[in-house]
Amino acid sequence: MEVIHFGTLAVLILLLSFAYFYFRLFIQGNGPTSLPCAPLGDRGLWALICSPIRTMPDLRRSIAQYLAIESHKTQPFLLSTLLSGQTVILPASDLKWICAQPNDILSFIEMNNDRFHLRATLPSAARHEPKTLDNLLPRFTKSTIPALHEELLSAIVDVDVKVTDQWSPLCVPKQVTPILAAMANRMIVGLPCCRDKKYLDLVISMGAWILPAALVIRLIPGLIQPAIKRVVRLALHWCLYRSLEERIFPMVADKLARTKHPDREPDRDNTLLQWYIDALHKGDGDQATQSPRFITS
Repeated sequence: MEVIHFGTLAVLILLLSFAYFYFRLFIQGNGPTSLPCAPLGDRGLWALICSPIRTMPDLRRSIAQYLAIESHKTQPFLLSTLLSGQTVILPASDLKWICAQPNDILSFIEMNNDRFHLRATLPSAARHEPKTLDNLLPRFTKSTIPALHEELLSAIVDVDVKVTDQWSPLCVPKQVTPILAAMANRMIVGLPCCRDKKYLDLVISMGAWILPAALVIRLIPGLIQPAIKRVVRLALHWCLYRSLEERIFPMVADKLARTKHPDREPDRDNTLLQWYIDALHKGDGDQATQSPRFITS
């Protein structure tokens, strides 16, 4: 009897836990509950409950099924998935309005910070000067296209694909992710880090852990979320970010020293890191932020 009672209790706990997490993620989400839910376009509590189950087998097909009705294409709707919870999908006609909104009204950065809890899952998502980065990115992006093209050619060579005369399956994310990681880090930190396999593996692991970590935080009640965020931050720091910082810190310290001492030959590589250091040195950022450890993090 004791075994039966224990098994019953365990099943009950599992069912209650599932019901709670389902409620947190889909019923008590961030989206307006009055919106129609894909793929059927129904509304209300039952729609919120069923929508994640309906979209689970094939998300693309669910979206296509909803948008197959002409009137749905001009109205916002609610999309619920097991990984990301509730997402409000706006019609394409709203794109110009979205782009015209100032950052204090509609901020892409703040949206990502809230949705993926980046202040907890990244080492210092909110510490760097946003105005400095906003000023740098438009100018920097145009000047880095040749380097991106060079890195693309270099990264493609390293892709491990067996070329045969027969058709064979190819896992696109597995092959493309290292290429994207190399190109992104060519822009951010430059050579040689962007071609360091151990460094890129850490970067890819970081990206792979952010979404699950954010999902765990989202499922936790608000009262204890701060404590859970601290635990998640410490775990990611010791498992990933500490190793990343150790690889970048010497390069950052050297670049900062070259920038602060004009008598030394400056290392003028075209990376976002170098542009950011230059901007801080010219006074665009707080002087307290001009330390290798702060910039590395």
